[in-house]
Amino acid sequence: MKKQILLAVALCGMMFTANAQIEPNKADEAFGYQTKIPLDNGDYQFLMHFNTTKNYHEKIKANPKGIYSASVGLDKTTLDPFFSNDCKSQNQGQQIQVVRFRDVTDLMDSLSVADPTEGKNKAASVLLDVPGTDAKDQVYAYWGGMGGKNKVISFGIKLQDAFQTIKSDLSFDIVTLHPGTTGKAAAYKMLLVLDNITYPYITKDAADNEIMMLDTITSSSNKNSIFNKETYIATNVYTTSSTTGEINRQTINVTELLGISQSKIMNKKVSVILYAPATTDASSDVFEPIIGIDNITGVYEATSWVSPDGAIENATLKQDVDVKKDEESPIVFNIQGKQGTSITIQTGGDTEMKNKTDYYFKEAGENGSVKAKDENGEYTIDVPYSYSFKEGDGNILKITDANYVNAELQVTLFAKVTTKKSSYQLEINNGCRFYLDFNVNVTAPAWTLPTGATEGKTISQNAEVKKSQESPIVFALQGQYGEKITIQTDDDATMKANTGYYFKNNGCVKAKDSEGNYTIDVPYTYNYSAENGNVLEITEADYVNAELQVTLFANLPTTEASNYKLAINNGCNFFMNFAVTVTAPAWILPEGATEGATISQNAEVKQSEESSIIIALQGQYGEKITIQTGDDASMKANEGYYFKNSGCVKAKDGEGNYTVDVPYTYNYSAENGNVLEITDENYVNAELQVTLYTNLPEAGTSNYQLVVNNGCSFFMNFAVTVTAKTPDNINTVDTNKALVYATEGTIVVENAIENVIITNIMGQTIATVSAEEAANGISVAANIYLVKTGNTVSKVLVK
Repeated sequence: MKKQILLAVALCGMMFTANAQIEPNKADEAFGYQTKIPLDNGDYQFLMHFNTTKNYHEKIKANPKGIYSASVGLDKTTLDPFFSNDCKSQNQGQQIQVVRFRDVTDLMDSLSVADPTEGKNKAASVLLDVPGTDAKDQVYAYWGGMGGKNKVISFGIKLQDAFQTIKSDLSFDIVTLHPGTTGKAAAYKMLLVLDNITYPYITKDAADNEIMMLDTITSSSNKNSIFNKETYIATNVYTTSSTTGEINRQTINVTELLGISQSKIMNKKVSVILYAPATTDASSDVFEPIIGIDNITGVYEATSWVSPDGAIENATLKQDVDVKKDEESPIVFNIQGKQGTSITIQTGGDTEMKNKTDYYFKEAGENGSVKAKDENGEYTIDVPYSYSFKEGDGNILKITDANYVNAELQVTLFAKVTTKKSSYQLEINNGCRFYLDFNVNVTAPAWTLPTGATEGKTISQNAEVKKSQESPIVFALQGQYGEKITIQTDDDATMKANTGYYFKNNGCVKAKDSEGNYTIDVPYTYNYSAENGNVLEITEADYVNAELQVTLFANLPTTEASNYKLAINNGCNFFMNFAVTVTAPAWILPEGATEGATISQNAEVKQSEESSIIIALQGQYGEKITIQTGDDASMKANEGYYFKNSGCVKAKDGEGNYTVDVPYTYNYSAENGNVLEITDENYVNAELQVTLYTNLPEAGTSNYQLVVNNGCSFFMNFAVTVTAKTPDNINTVDTNKALVYATEGTIVVENAIENVIITNIMGQTIATVSAEEAANGISVAANIYLVKTGNTVSKVLVK
């Protein structure tokens, strides 16, 4: 099996990895790379000639990338290929690194000094002087080692960006630096692959296959089995010299040699591969002819920019823009190119900026990011373009349509920024590259009212509401830069389920009229659910940033202090925390009147005459007062107690006298008893004097109960003594008044002339005994009793 030599010249080395190529903006005089040589006709030439002023044996690290070199050895016995790190001298994704030597002999001697045994078998990327030029001309070469080593050299150069307008053929020189020691010349064929290709590193496992793959390409093809790209091939493009010192310099014009149009390589990444089979079998004592690559060149037209002003090569222009925080905001700029064949707009800056996702373009079309002018000069025409975003590369937008690449264009970059300040850079290239730096001022939604409302802040407000009554809680709002306002229950399940706080479907949001009063109804939507709580949303543009008055309603069943929290968001989210005091209705007068309490009052009235019982009342926080008979059917049916339709309720005048008639309503029915109601807000919490009237037909004692309610309900219990009328004639049998007294557990009645009746204070009869029995004593339990005999009625306390 013969040893093979592979010399691959990849012009525009995207056949390896991203940016693995010599680029238009990576000029390096130390490596002989010039990107913009002016010509007399106004065009420019790029040229990589490899000439250097560096010293011999000095390492050179150059700006350009895209050169890859490697060797594959053949086992001396089996002739199987093998690979080692010693045989790879250059990675195409790294900056080019070479060492300068005078010639092949100097190179071999240097390798032997470093490692006398294996030095000459190690690979090296080098710059060698061209024989006969007095060290004034250098070329790039690769030493693959002695014996059975297969060599790979790849060059990458990018015919895009500044080079996209190439108008000449792409050309380069090949020279023979040493005829080798095999005694045979090497014949090369050339392959041209258009567009990106995948041409992998030579690896230990695949080295033989990768070399042999090039043997399989024998004719041009649109879809080659290896590259899957449009591929062209020419055979016998170069044969090495067999004489030492005879360099046989030959210029290769790529498209001319292949017989294809020069336009094939315009604005493309292309790969050129030179390949020759080995000239001899593997042997450790010989090496193949050594060739060098020189003068990679082309001529291109200078592209430029009509607008924006100041857009020249590598210029950085600045533009201040305002965007809304957390909202999609357009950033608009105008461009117009000249002489370009394409426009690329992509993220500039470092990796961090290229990873940003808060700046983006939109896909081409009606809502696209690039527009051209219509016949009226308006930017309405959709411009076709390609667009992609990839982490590490950022946004890449490319326009290639010849109708638009030099037209007046309006470009819209979109931003959705979460920070207060931001910056972004675009690299814009039509062959002339400039940078557009955006200083982004983020006009975040904010709040003017309430004072102190900022992102995440909690504003506290005290509120006082009435127990079990609908009560308003009013607060002020005014936003800035918002597009809608959402007012909703804070994210707490218990609070969301609390139906004691609510809005209404209308009327809860007011804006100011021309006189500064909150009279204008603001439209909004409102929903409540146990899952989300209260959600009120204002979207009307006329009001979202206006000064507003919002009313939250509360109807709370207990007097316990309450807390309620609203999240309010216009893009800036803050919280309103209401510390709610529930002012339940209560009573100042009579003393001790609390919810459910019974207040007792003694009264003395005359039998069968209209008599009055005076009651003092004063409430707090009530909206009405209801005075009605207690819940006892016989008591409700008792017509001996009553109010009148007027005059029963008096309030104090300016001198503190009860002379002011208080309006009220009054009804009596046997079913409900007496019902008197005071609703006038001027009096429901005033100090009042209420008169209950009686006209009871029987002397003795009576009991009557009123329920008094202003939201706090208590009972008035009246123990009424009814004094009998004085009889016309005193009983003639005995004019002595009966004497009633009590001893422990006993009631004694002396001088009684009739039976003695003993009742409890409620009027229920306990015992009826004769006068004689009463004089001897009546045994009773400890209590208060009423004792009646004849015209005598006495109240006694038995202990």
